Amino acid sequence: MKKRYVALIVVALLLMLLGPLFQKPAAPTSFAANPPGAKAFFLFLSQVGTPVEQWLYPFKDLVRAPQGSVLILAAPITPVAGHQGLLDWVRKGNTLVLLDDQKNSIFDALDLEWKAAEGRQLLMQAAGFADQGVPVNCSGEFNSICEGVRLISTPLGHFETVPAGAQILAGTTGNALAVGMALDRGKLFAFPGPEPLLNSNIDKFDNLRLLFQIVSSGKRILIDEFHHGFTAPVAAENAARWDSILMLSGYLTLLLVLAALSRSVRFGPPTPELPAPHSSSVQFTQALGLLYAENGAQDMLKYYRAAWRSRLQRAFGIPTSLAHSSAVEELLHRRLLNAASAAAIIRTSKAIDAGAPLEASQLQALERIFTSSGEINARPGDHQ
Repeated sequence: MKKRYVALIVVALLLMLLGPLFQKPAAPTSFAANPPGAKAFFLFLSQVGTPVEQWLYPFKDLVRAPQGSVLILAAPITPVAGHQGLLDWVRKGNTLVLLDDQKNSIFDALDLEWKAAEGRQLLMQAAGFADQGVPVNCSGEFNSICEGVRLISTPLGHFETVPAGAQILAGTTGNALAVGMALDRGKLFAFPGPEPLLNSNIDKFDNLRLLFQIVSSGKRILIDEFHHGFTAPVAAENAARWDSILMLSGYLTLLLVLAALSRSVRFGPPTPELPAPHSSSVQFTQALGLLYAENGAQDMLKYYRAAWRSRLQRAFGIPTSLAHSSAVEELLHRRLLNAASAAAIIRTSKAIDAGAPLEASQLQALERIFTSSGEINARPGDHQ
């Protein structure tokens, strides 16, 4: 295989291995799922003119969001870094919609007093049925968000305790499926899991309507699924780059080993050396005659003779500093030339040095010089 093809293959492999080092991994999100759930909600909010965006930044950057914003935080990873200031942000007049399991450490960071849930609704004795809805019953300041909402469902979870002062918007005996509470100028809404926003559950009962009425009053709506804009992607990105570095190191080591073996071990049968073809004396004489007739041809012949001497040095170690006659004698001594060929080359070389016109026989002698690659393959009968 030609060296340039090998080089192209090596470059392609390196690009394939280096690519992941600069590629950011896709964050986990149901935005890419089909049928769409959170994405459909996101697009709906956009189409009705509500300012909405995916939140892909640390929580400390929430200060740049306008006052009166709504943050939908769905299933943040454990642990979630930088969430200690969330309640302070809510108290300044913002709204937090938390869809997560109560076992997550983010509830501990909210620093709220929790009490046993005392649901008003006694329709079900246990939560967890996807095909049954729980009635919604809002009062006071939450009446507006529950307008037209009759049933919701969070089939995979429930709250057994709720923050002190929170209103249970939907619940069963001893369990709560949605709570809301006022925190100074802001509000906190909590669901026991991300199901109301997921593809499989967003369209069940009145889940979508309740979510929309909670967030519709916000000046800007920020959706943060799995908190994939902070610690999760950073860790995934670092892991992917580390894997790429290990893979790159492995491939480079393999290439170096193969290169070392290729220089010390012959793979397969020996490559046959094809005999060097000899050019036609007639064609060579005609071409060189035209060249000789041009101005400066004598210098051109000296240049070709010097190139031939360089090939002799590389092939047989005959130095270029040696006189031409001595170099030919060395070839004769090694039985690489017969006496007649050696004499013809010496006469022709002297004619080149003298600047005398060359005869046809001398041009044919030059063919022996100029067509030699340094490995002087004598024709049959030369060594006899």
